[in-house]
Amino acid sequence: MLPITQIIGGAMQAQEGIYKYMKGVKQKKEAKKINDTRPAYLIPKEAGENVAMYQNLSNSDRMPGQAAMENRINTGMANDASAIRETGGSATNQLAAITAVNQNRSNSINDLEIAGSQQRMNAMDKLAAAKDNMANYRDQSFDYNENQEFQYRRMKKNMLLHASDANKAAYFEGKAEYGKSMSSSGGGMGGGMGGGQ
Repeated sequence: MLPITQIIGGAMQAQEGIYKYMKGVKQKKEAKKINDTRPAYLIPKEAGENVAMYQNLSNSDRMPGQAAMENRINTGMANDASAIRETGGSATNQLAAITAVNQNRSNSINDLEIAGSQQRMNAMDKLAAAKDNMANYRDQSFDYNENQEFQYRRMKKNMLLHASDANKAAYFEGKAEYGKSMSSSGGGMGGGMGGGQ
């Protein structure tokens, strides 16, 4: 007959082995529930918007309100021409004065167009910087909210799977150890009583 301590020890080993096995099964189920599908990284839409915005801006050299400014210049020239005619003077003097007013108008329109082009280029530079900045924020958001979370979930899943395998292996090792100890002490309770081989 086996000593009571050996029977109790064997039962405790078996109980511990069953506990580890069940824990391993639970860990494997938990690991299977974790979604470790890799998140997709999409090119920030701002990059595409930049291309479209630059295309639209390159098609127009005009500033907002530029048409109204041109109308004021043209109205001013027409008023100046009327004033020149009303003041009288020789036709040559009037023609020279109107030519000078027209030249001033042309210079003002050219200056307005140059200012419009400069404003457009300045707006393009600022817009490009703002879009690049937004793209950087999107990259940071992706890394923090998706990629790091994915890495954490994958690590947790791998740890649970490893722990599950280790606990199951411990169960089978304990079972094998218990079987060895039982057979080495006379083939279990029946072997001890019947005299073993």
